[in-house]
Amino acid sequence: MATMNENETTSIICKDLPIYGHHSDPEWRINFTLKPGEIGVLLDQDAFSTVIKLMLGWELYEHGKLTVFDESWRPRIKSQLPLSFHARIGHGGSNWGLLSHMSIRENIRLPTLFYQDLEIDEQYAAADHQLRSWSIPNSYWDRPPSKVSPDIYKMSLLARAVVCSPDLMLLENPNLNLSSEQTLTLINWLDHQKESGRSILIYTSNSILAAAIGDWFCQPSTGKLTKNPQEIFDSVWCEQGKKILEKSQKEHN
Repeated sequence: MATMNENETTSIICKDLPIYGHHSDPEWRINFTLKPGEIGVLLDQDAFSTVIKLMLGWELYEHGKLTVFDESWRPRIKSQLPLSFHARIGHGGSNWGLLSHMSIRENIRLPTLFYQDLEIDEQYAAADHQLRSWSIPNSYWDRPPSKVSPDIYKMSLLARAVVCSPDLMLLENPNLNLSSEQTLTLINWLDHQKESGRSILIYTSNSILAAAIGDWFCQPSTGKLTKNPQEIFDSVWCEQGKKILEKSQKEHN
């Protein structure tokens, strides 16, 4: 079982996690440690989904630390987990879409309502801060998700993911529907989250973005775990990733 000393900083530990395909036996097993201020890239959507389900619904809360157990874990009723646990995970994926009956602003505020002990004005202030960080115009704030463009929707998901200042962020295809310029903003935003000490686990089908932002890369189908993107991606993608990273740093410094 993955455990940590009480004095250690929060880490995410995944040990021999089985990933099942169409057969009863595991197709792959994945191992990784995601440290604070790190971006880990899982290069398989099924593996990413499995890790998320384990983190969100099962026995992960021990001694105030976020951990992932090995195969000795047992299912646990989600409601038994304290609210403070849920507040420490920020979601930015397709499985956690915005609620259609609420405005963009209300959607971003929602996690603070459930998971933090804040006054109403503080909840809205936290949501407004995230909306401004993505330069989402005020004219969109009170619109329902169905009345905004795909890029505004995606930026709203990312804003909601960080509104509770979580320890861990789970992001699926974070640049989907974003323009080239918005992707540069995304890269700068991710860099800021790293500087804040957040652990970030990402699945992306965009090899250029992955090469640009990842601190390590896990390829479950081969069992490969590496910090060198050139061991995973084509050299052209690595070079393009390096260029957009440099461009983002230049534009936002």
